[in-house]
Amino acid sequence: QNTVNHRLKEAAAREEKRLEAIVKQNNARMEEVNDIVALIRTQQEKDAEHREAQLLIQKERARLKREEIELRQRNLDTGKSDEWKKIAEQQVQLDTRSRQLEKDRQKNDIKLQQLVIAQQEIARKQQESF
Repeated sequence: QNTVNHRLKEAAAREEKRLEAIVKQNNARMEEVNDIVALIRTQQEKDAEHREAQLLIQKERARLKREEIELRQRNLDTGKSDEWKKIAEQQVQLDTRSRQLEKDRQKNDIKLQQLVIAQQEIARKQQESF
């Protein structure tokens, strides 16, 4: 009877250690998931900032276009061509910034997709461990 009880205790201890290892592994995976979720949130915040910047650029373009129309309506003489150059330069700068923001947004989209894939992979591994 003592031998049977001893073996049962050993088996229970082994099972407890196995379960503790699974819990540790799952905790580590949850930390990974939480890190990925934080990265995804950061990416989403960056996307929101880019959208806001794009809106500001659109507003600025509209303002510049209104200025251009107003200047044309006043039939500016050639002596004020510096104002036209300034407006044209601002439009070029806005276009450049807009293209850069679009490139950044595309990069962020790719990063976000990679993070989602990584999160799915972790979830799959976690499913397999059970």
